[in-house]
Amino acid sequence: MPVHRHRNCRPHERKWQRWCVDRGLKDEWLVKLNALQAFRLVSICEGHARDQRGSGNACPHINLRMESDLADIMYRNWEQMSSYLSADLRCYFNPDTTRASAELDIRIPLDSDVNSSFKKLVVRLSCVRRRASEDMESEIVEWFENVVTSCRWRKAPCRTGRLPRRSKIADINRHAGEPK
Repeated sequence: MPVHRHRNCRPHERKWQRWCVDRGLKDEWLVKLNALQAFRLVSICEGHARDQRGSGNACPHINLRMESDLADIMYRNWEQMSSYLSADLRCYFNPDTTRASAELDIRIPLDSDVNSSFKKLVVRLSCVRRRASEDMESEIVEWFENVVTSCRWRKAPCRTGRLPRRSKIADINRHAGEPK
C-alpha cells in the first residue's frame, strides 16, 4: 500500500520510486496503474495471510480515485454516468474473481467563505479470494494481471469476449488525455 515517502518500509514492503509497497507487487503493475490519466492509484495491497492474532488484510485490492475535474463531470451527470460506470465495471471485471464498487464523495468545507464543494469518485476493486500463504499464490498473480489490464479500459477486451459497446469510462480516459 503506498505510504508517505518519509516512513521506513516495513519488513513485508520494498521501496518503489518514493513509496513503500508490498514486496509481491510487480513494478509493471505499479507503472501501468500510475500511468492512468483519469484515475490516480490511491491504495494497492497484495493481501496478506492472517497472522496468529487474526490481523491482516487478507484480500488483495486496488483503489483508484478519479481526478477531481472528471469527478465533477461524473457528479453533474450522475444519473447517466453511474449507469455507464456500472456497465463498464460489469463488462471489464469478472464478479467470480473481483468485487467492484464506486463511491461518489461530496465534501463541503464549512470554514470557507466560497460556496464550493469537493467531489471525488473512488473505484474499489478487491479480489474475492483471500491470501492463504505468505508467498503470492498463482491465482492472486493472475487476478492482478487481469485487473491491471482491465483498469486500462480501452486496451482491455470485455471479459465476455464480445466487443463491448463504446466504453464511457474509456471516453473519460480519452478526455483526460490517455492515448488510445
